[in-house]
Amino acid sequence: MRELQYIYHLFKYLPLLYFIKRSPLYELFLKDLDRWGIELSIKENGFYSRLVRILTRRRDFRNIFYLRCPNYPWSLRFICPEDNRLELAQHNKNNYIEGGGLYFEHCFGTIVRAKYVGKGCVLRQCSTIGTKSTFRPLDAPTIKDYVDFGANVICIGNITIGSHAIIGAGSVVVKDVPDYAIVVGNPARIVGYTNQQNS
Repeated sequence: MRELQYIYHLFKYLPLLYFIKRSPLYELFLKDLDRWGIELSIKENGFYSRLVRILTRRRDFRNIFYLRCPNYPWSLRFICPEDNRLELAQHNKNNYIEGGGLYFEHCFGTIVRAKYVGKGCVLRQCSTIGTKSTFRPLDAPTIKDYVDFGANVICIGNITIGSHAIIGAGSVVVKDVPDYAIVVGNPARIVGYTNQQNS
């Protein structure tokens, strides 16, 4: 039965293939696809077969697809609806998810409206990355590369989260976090570093 569903989706998602391959963000999407394929142990080697497997298994990945394919027609959402438990800011000058390899361990209740998100970041459920006020759209966090966010994290304001930082579950981050730092608490405080050279 699963294989029959897979074959059905191979045909169903063909329009998505057309638009993503023409997207200016296609190279970033390839990095996202590779990351999700590794995390989900997807064994298919072909681009389209991996894409179909992931789109079928993880609805939240569809949000990343649409983020990386800004010129898609709205009719695609009827073929492949996105996950309404996850909100990703559209690709524009004020909200820019630049790095590929963005991964969601769990997506529900998650909002990402950062000024910039680097490569290889991980986010978990019930987390908010955004502005302190809707009237100040530029006062959003800058997230560097390989940042790992725990669940229930709030990260707001014009702050910078350094590369390889770990944000503990339940943390409220309103100040800059240096590279490799481990922060926890409300308000978040540094409790260690992931790199001994920075300790």
